[in-house]
Amino acid sequence: MIQDKFSSMLDTATSGFEVTGPQTLVVNLGVGLALSLAMRWHFQTFGSTFSNRREFSRNFPLIMLTTILVISVVKSSLALSLGLVGALSIVRFRTPIKEPEELGYLFLTIGLGLGLGANLPQLTVVAGFVILTTMALVNWKSRDRHGKSVFLSIEWAHDERQKPLDELAEIIGAHASSNDLRRIDKSDQHLDATFYVDLEGIGKLSDLLAHLQTGCPGASVTVIDQNRMPSV
Repeated sequence: MIQDKFSSMLDTATSGFEVTGPQTLVVNLGVGLALSLAMRWHFQTFGSTFSNRREFSRNFPLIMLTTILVISVVKSSLALSLGLVGALSIVRFRTPIKEPEELGYLFLTIGLGLGLGANLPQLTVVAGFVILTTMALVNWKSRDRHGKSVFLSIEWAHDERQKPLDELAEIIGAHASSNDLRRIDKSDQHLDATFYVDLEGIGKLSDLLAHLQTGCPGASVTVIDQNRMPSV
């Protein structure tokens, strides 16, 4: 009686685990490769991270195909699934992800890999297409066609009585429609900061640079057009 009940519980627990044949695995890997390459192009085209986007996006195929393989293997065995949980509790990934956008793309890559590993290619392809299209539309709409979005890197040896961040925020805010502090290095009286700035046009950029020159004497300013910056 007890043995029959235990067998019934084990059958119920393992009913969701199906063996994936070699042909199915190959098809899912092929679909995953196509999706990962599409994500790589999408990240390089629509991404706004201040990093080498081409170098970072090279990880997408590896992550997605590995996820497909792992899920395809462990879903056929409850013991392997439990072993994977134990292995992940030991292995710690310490990849220095500094941009939320990079983390989002990695999470999407793993999510699509999970869907293909679970042998749901149609659902995964549709979901991937919808998500990537939505992200492209949102990024495209956020860019003003008549405006300009640039990275503004400022190095300033300021006076000890000054509040450099407050002064920079006031100057940039007077000319930019929006700005976001992306990086800051501060040591004694030296400040190195990077802002992502949205401007209405090239004229606003000229006014901003002139204001920085007068308001932050001795500061070194570098302007990087992220949309035009090569990704190699």
